[in-house]
Amino acid sequence: RSHSMQSRNYQGEYETEPNYQQQQQQQQQQQQQQQQQWSRNRSSTTSRQTAPPADELYKVLRIPTSTTDIKKAYRERAMATHPDHQPQERKKEAEAELRRVNQAYEILSNPTKRR
Repeated sequence: RSHSMQSRNYQGEYETEPNYQQQQQQQQQQQQQQQQQWSRNRSSTTSRQTAPPADELYKVLRIPTSTTDIKKAYRERAMATHPDHQPQERKKEAEAELRRVNQAYEILSNPTKRR
């Protein structure tokens, strides 16, 4: 069992493997770096974009402006435009369409953003 924590290096000498705590710390640091990168990317892209007018958002979801069940319409459009449900040649445009559908739902589902 003592050999399971050790391995031989290229010169044939035994080296101890990094302990569990060091591995956990490295993984946590990597996760934190990824999260920081994601949040930087998200904030830089969302802060610069301006939302389209509300009537265009309703058109993206293909619902009348009097509709109260936005969530149901969103789910239907998301399933219809999801790239996994499209042929290979339409995946890129389906991704763009799904982004527009997600943006429309995000704005229309929040009463303060809707105005």
